Amino acid sequence: MIDLWNSRLLLGATALTLLSACGGGGGDVASAPTPAPAPAPSPTPSPAPSPPATPPAFRPVAATIFPEPLYNPDLATVGMAWQHDPVPNTADTRNLRDADSVRITYDQVRKTYQISAPIAGSGTIMQMANYTTYPFSYPSGLPGFHADPSDKNSTNYCCNSLSLSAADQPQSRYRYISFVGLYAPGPASANVDTIAYGTFAVGQPTKAGEVPISGTARYTGHVFGHFAGDAGATWIEGTSKFNFDFGRALLTGDMTIAIQCMMGCAYDSITYSLTDTQFTRGATTFSGSLATPGAPTNGSFSGMFAGPGAAEMMSQFQLPFFSPEYRRWMIVGGAIAGKRD
Repeated sequence: MIDLWNSRLLLGATALTLLSACGGGGGDVASAPTPAPAPAPSPTPSPAPSPPATPPAFRPVAATIFPEPLYNPDLATVGMAWQHDPVPNTADTRNLRDADSVRITYDQVRKTYQISAPIAGSGTIMQMANYTTYPFSYPSGLPGFHADPSDKNSTNYCCNSLSLSAADQPQSRYRYISFVGLYAPGPASANVDTIAYGTFAVGQPTKAGEVPISGTARYTGHVFGHFAGDAGATWIEGTSKFNFDFGRALLTGDMTIAIQCMMGCAYDSITYSLTDTQFTRGATTFSGSLATPGAPTNGSFSGMFAGPGAAEMMSQFQLPFFSPEYRRWMIVGGAIAGKRD
């Protein structure tokens, strides 16, 4: 296409030619005007931003629970769990039974943690991924990680089997105790599933002779547990206060807990008092009952100190709790951890 300027040049040249042919205008023809400058090139488009780099896939590694060196590598595990066989797509659950046989040990040569747990499997605890909170494992707000046994049961079809709080890490309250959540489902047969779930605490027990024999101390901490026959829709969380008079061999205190729901709920907290306590001067272990007004029976607890000088404590518990969701008294059990104030 000829632009307007070039069209005018073409018309002017034609007119001069005609004048010369007719003898008009005589003399030299004026020089042609300077051509128009070339149009400015279009700006180079900015390069498209590079897509963010894909983060490397998380590769399971042997889990680290406690900082090295361990104060006491002879670990102890306390807590409660249940196992039952739900019928798929129904509310029917069968064969409710205890699943308290979770055991965690420390391999001092390989510096790895070994576990044996119902349904989940056994072997070295492998860290699967980091996370900050996990509602089915231990009280919210504690840092930790997803985990699996290295010999995980191949029938598992959902989720990581374990969730562990990492001791002595940022946001962690404990150095010698770690909460361990178990949630291990799998098909039992063509028509029935099976599931094991519960909460434990693994710790480094206080060595004999290191528990104070004079003075007093209060241990405040976390309580976490699950209901027998309810594998995750509801659970309980709360706080605990264990008051020890080491010189007089006395133990008092209480724990205040409230029901939590997967879909969210808001219910009043219930306080259980420590009663009929058993504690001997200088002993590394203790036990007793848990009582609240109106309950059909008392609950129970059984625990031990952890860390040098009885710096921390942990305990398993079981008690009746009135569930406003199910509108009946149900058995709930789990683990308690506390740290000396």
